[in-house]
Amino acid sequence: MSEDKHIKHLIEMTPKERFAIIDRASNINIISNLIIGVVKIIIAVVSGSIAIAGDSVINLGDTIAAIFTRIGDKLSLKSPTKKHPFGLGRVEYLAVIIAAFVMIFVSGILVTISIEHIIHPVKVEVNGFEYFIIFLIVVSKFYLWRYNTEKSEETMSGELEAVAHDALIDAIGTSIVIILIFLDHFVSLELDGYVSLGVAVSIIISNCIDIYKTINLMLGTRPSHLIIEEIKKTAMSIPDVENVRNIIIHSYGYKVHFGSMDLDLPATMDCLEVSKKLKELDTELMEKYNIAFTYGISADSEKYKKGA
Repeated sequence: MSEDKHIKHLIEMTPKERFAIIDRASNINIISNLIIGVVKIIIAVVSGSIAIAGDSVINLGDTIAAIFTRIGDKLSLKSPTKKHPFGLGRVEYLAVIIAAFVMIFVSGILVTISIEHIIHPVKVEVNGFEYFIIFLIVVSKFYLWRYNTEKSEETMSGELEAVAHDALIDAIGTSIVIILIFLDHFVSLELDGYVSLGVAVSIIISNCIDIYKTINLMLGTRPSHLIIEEIKKTAMSIPDVENVRNIIIHSYGYKVHFGSMDLDLPATMDCLEVSKKLKELDTELMEKYNIAFTYGISADSEKYKKGA
């Protein structure tokens, strides 16, 4: 989907439609990670691999993260109140940060266990059937990465983007784990603890990046250049609007946006005519972009001088 079509699709999507997509994706993530985590724990116990055990803990952590995502999305749909006049849309960002800290905490525990296994290595035995099951897990994780990436782009969801990122890291991490365990049969380097440590550190780094991105969103980022251009085009399509400047947009979560812009109108227009034009423009902008704007009005001084 091209960027302009993608933006148009996001504008037309209602918060409830968006929530339904995210909710369905969250359910799939919760169930998938729970099953994968339990299967990995069983394989870890049978084989004695701390790296696979660490992998399983990460999957169970992903399940907890997905639950936080669901809670955040449900809260973000609540209507504005006196105490929170802009609604609870930014709860989504908080959910991402909490989920990331959960993953960092779990990975921190895994780091200490990995170091213990580096100091006191344990022999790992993985049979052919277990290799096959782990191969299926890797395939499913790559699928979850692709699925969540598509859904995050479709809904502009930071949570699903973070889940997709974690799924990719997990798929690569599990692949490396199983390859090194396989090679260890022939070389006997006792790499299990080192691999587990590498997985834990990669998850910590990945979640720190997610926290950084989310804090950026909470602090406020520049809107897409295409959206600004589309808003300007819409405003300029209203008769008598001679110029549009200083478009600023503030976001309080998905579809909770407020903006301001300066308009140049003919100096000869009276207050009633200006009010009519602003109402016409306001209706157009709300229908297309769901953004409530305030306006600064000025006359084009050069045109005014020429007409005087």
